[in-house]
Amino acid sequence: VDQAQTFMTAGQITTAATISFVIMEVTRDPTIRERLVKELDPLALPLLKPRAEAGALLSEDDADCMALMKQLDELPYLDAVIKESLRVYPPATLMPREAIEDDYIDGVLIPRGTTLSIPIHMLMVDPTIWGP
Repeated sequence: VDQAQTFMTAGQITTAATISFVIMEVTRDPTIRERLVKELDPLALPLLKPRAEAGALLSEDDADCMALMKQLDELPYLDAVIKESLRVYPPATLMPREAIEDDYIDGVLIPRGTTLSIPIHMLMVDPTIWGP
């Protein structure tokens, strides 16, 4: 049940939160913005400019749209920006788990039935793991 709740909650907020944090980081850092624009410009402008001038929008049935989606999947810097945003701003900051049997963590007894919270956010920004 815990897993299902986690997946349902994460599924509802992941996309919106990720997009928001990516936009925030891109607007905060001109270096990121310039590099991302440089990577995106060659793809988007030739495809979108003539359509925008004609007042047309891309639809998911459009072959050009599908080609653009494939090209977006192959952009290494865009991928890195999104993954870094997910690392620094994970959609789920805590992950609750219940011990299914008695166990020890660093010599401390964790009795069966104990709920533990895994601090995802703290792990993802820990300078001993990721550096300063």
